[in-house]
Amino acid sequence: ATWLLKVTRNAEIHRCQQLFELLLDAIRSGKIAPTDEQLWLSTSELAEHQPLWGIKLLKACFVESPTSLKLDSNGRVALLDMYDYNPTMIKTASEAEPQVFVEVFLPHLLTVMKKTHSNSFEQNLRFDPHFSWRFPTEQEYNDIGRTLYNGVADALGQWAQKSPNTLTPILQLLTVDEHDAAQALLYHALIAGAASYS
Repeated sequence: ATWLLKVTRNAEIHRCQQLFELLLDAIRSGKIAPTDEQLWLSTSELAEHQPLWGIKLLKACFVESPTSLKLDSNGRVALLDMYDYNPTMIKTASEAEPQVFVEVFLPHLLTVMKKTHSNSFEQNLRFDPHFSWRFPTEQEYNDIGRTLYNGVADALGQWAQKSPNTLTPILQLLTVDEHDAAQALLYHALIAGAASYS
């Protein structure tokens, strides 16, 4: 895996699909950890050239890797608390391909909410340690979990403005979800597409 990262860093990864696929396979198999700083250095400009590849890389790291849902001693998904990653990749990819970004990461965020939520309800909603209590558009330096959540929120807003009719299944999915963070995403999408949903 070390050699692969070295080759990747010295190559224009966005021009070499075969090398990119090898990198994805290594992440999915656990040979390269999403926490490896060299991974993010090697792929720092990927999403600028190939936003869909950027989404694939983020998916391999945070959805498909062996540690994607591993909990720490506090009942949090440890990987989502990391700060050593490339936040620009998430912003660039979510803005360039909002629908794909939502379709890839929203189901995972909902899974995280379900896996980590509290057992009690407040105002008929469940709260989780990663995404609750904040409005999704807060701007600050965030861990990967919060940045993915904000990316999904912004992408939902773009999707609602550009093609509101195609967003209906996503809105229905969020409507029946019992988590406050999911309801915040629903609210954000409805506000962004207010002209179409009024």
